Amino acid sequence: MYILEGFTLSNNVLKGDYEKYTVINLGGTIYLTKIFKRNVEISAKTIESYEDIAEESKTSGSSAALRGTVGALLLGPLGLAAAFTARSKGVYTVHVKFKDGKQSIIEIDDKYFKMLKMEFVEKV
Repeated sequence: MYILEGFTLSNNVLKGDYEKYTVINLGGTIYLTKIFKRNVEISAKTIESYEDIAEESKTSGSSAALRGTVGALLLGPLGLAAAFTARSKGVYTVHVKFKDGKQSIIEIDDKYFKMLKMEFVEKV
């Protein structure tokens, strides 16, 4: 179970022209990548616009379970409240419009969303 700690299903293209591509960071630049396909850069040079469609807070299940178990053992029923302090991880669903007319819906975590926002703040 601990092998999968930190594993996330985000950072993928959900729909659109680059469906089933994965979002990666190469040298501080975001790319969409897929085996046997060329990488697609995600930057102010290639993106016309982006829109945050929905942001949800996902709680790490393993973290909540561990905190709840430890809390229950040490503090009894009140310790179960520790499960609610599990770390939240922001996952963003973003509609991306490329300058070449292509579009995709991507799901990215906080790190990539901040990189995307910074790319447009610096270039605009």
